[in-house]
Order: sequence, then structure tokens, then C-alpha cells
Amino acid sequence: MDLVQRDLRDQLAVRRQDFDELKAEIRVLAEAQQRTEEVLRQLLEFQARTEKTLARLETRQDALVGDQLFA
Repeated sequence: MDLVQRDLRDQLAVRRQDFDELKAEIRVLAEAQQRTEEVLRQLLEFQARTEKTLARLETRQDALVGDQLFA
């Protein structure tokens, strides 16, 4: 029975290499998350600029329509 338990313990053991590999994968994922957050930040900036531009265009369009009505 002792041999079976030892074999099972060896099979289920978590080794230092396993932790090192897991840490490396977590590091890769964290870097990918940072890149994703940076891209999202840039997209939010682009969206804000687009919304401002659209608002200016709507204002100009309203002014042109108003000018045409009174011309």
C-alpha cells in the first residue's frame, strides 16, 4: 500500500517547474492585458474626438439649413 501511495503522491505532486511555468504564463497574460487596456484607452479617445467632430458637423449643418430657410 505504501508504494501505491507514494506513486500517487508523485503523480499528483506540484513541482517548482510547474509554478515557474505558471508564473511565466501569468506574466504573458498580464502583458497582454496591459496592451488591451492601452488599445481600449486609445479607442475611447478616438470615440471622444469623433463625437466632438460629429457635434460640430451637426451644428454647421443646422446653421446651413437655417441660412437656406431665410435666404
